[in-house]
Amino acid sequence: MNLAAGTNETLAHTSNVLIYSAMAVYLLAFFASILEWIFGSRSKVGRTAQAAGAASAPAAAPAVAVRK
Repeated sequence: MNLAAGTNETLAHTSNVLIYSAMAVYLLAFFASILEWIFGSRSKVGRTAQAAGAASAPAAAPAVAVRK
């Protein structure tokens, strides 16, 4: 029994194109994430979000009290 003879070449090609397209999208998202990580805190939006988060968050108590 030859399973390769029953393979539809069009579906195989479409599958390859979709896999490579997904890899390209993930690569672009990866680079966008790196750029946001590097330049995100320098922008006006990043500074405003950081200031708003710091002002609204109460001082956190430690989760565990250590007895000495």
